[in-house]
Amino acid sequence: MAGIRARARSEADRREVGAATAGHTGDLLCARLTESIEELRLPFVVYNIGSIVHLDASGLFRLRPGGADFAGRFALRRPRNTEPAMACAAEAGRRFTCAALTDDVIDDAAERFGLVFSAIAAR
Repeated sequence: MAGIRARARSEADRREVGAATAGHTGDLLCARLTESIEELRLPFVVYNIGSIVHLDASGLFRLRPGGADFAGRFALRRPRNTEPAMACAAEAGRRFTCAALTDDVIDDAAERFGLVFSAIAAR
């Protein structure tokens, strides 16, 4: 019985360390993207919750569903959020989505996001 408890404790410790690592690398990616966004003066918002980095390129998620002309504003903003997201996915691939990766992988992903952000800023 003691062996089972020790294994369970060990597994919980591994998960806690993994979550902390993922949170750290998520913060690192978020910081790198924020630098690019600010440097290029793009109206984007990037934030990290746990280890999931979110990029809002249109203010889409700040609309109130019960607000005046919600449908019209949603229809206008949705492509503005979808197009940068698709470009980022095409350039950076899906490698960056596991935030427990090394700093080198995060640096590579941030550089690729920077290429997309530069192309958007040039429009």
